[in-house]
Amino acid sequence: MSFKDYDVAALTEKIQAIHKETQPPIQLIPGQVDTILMNFDNN
Repeated sequence: MSFKDYDVAALTEKIQAIHKETQPPIQLIPGQVDTILMNFDNN
């Protein structure tokens, strides 16, 4: 699937991530919705 800037996306599986500002690990859960602001290598 190809995403473009400003597409709206919803997670379909759990993802472990690192908070960019405060650095603690965070758990992203299915159903969370956000907007793609900038696409790097379609990831």
